[in-house]
Amino acid sequence: MKKLSLSFLFLSLTASLFVGGGYSALADTTTPNATTSNETDNGQVDASTTASVFFEGGTISLYHVQDAAKFNTDATAFNAGTIFTNGLKATATNKVTATVDDFLGQENGAWTLTVAKGKWAAGEKGAASGATALDKSAQLTVDAGEITTDGIKYATGDEGHNELTPQDLELSIDKGTVVKAGSYTNTLTWKLSNSVAETQD
Repeated sequence: MKKLSLSFLFLSLTASLFVGGGYSALADTTTPNATTSNETDNGQVDASTTASVFFEGGTISLYHVQDAAKFNTDATAFNAGTIFTNGLKATATNKVTATVDDFLGQENGAWTLTVAKGKWAAGEKGAASGATALDKSAQLTVDAGEITTDGIKYATGDEGHNELTPQDLELSIDKGTVVKAGSYTNTLTWKLSNSVAETQD
């Protein structure tokens, strides 16, 4: 009886760093303070001081993305006959994680994180026809929905430190699929974008 071993799904991330411009907070006054004493009357009793501060924009970054997701091992390989009859639904043993820091310091600087899957590739003892079968009949899903080759919106947010809620990565294979023995991998590509940063020079 032949066995199917699904190996690691290596997650490659694409993150971009953007540097924001500087900001200043100024309290302007139009009337300068007196520089000499008023010896005529008591009208010179008010004055003002302008306090100013400057801030430099920081960066936006993506990190703590799960390096690999494992559905099983060679010792617990899924059975090809069972998949043909019943299909397959499996959850990776480790959840998908990601953290986004947005310290660009921009007004209305919302960010979006997307994830896209690639083509299945045959690994150890795998076959090209097995990878083709998975491209046609296998789905990878997170809470946000099915991951496509075009990519889906995984999460959105705004400034600050954002530890995203870990999500299950699920693999589904349609029944009637003839899988081939061996291991197979799929690379998930992550991209973090920021609408304000993308318009900056």
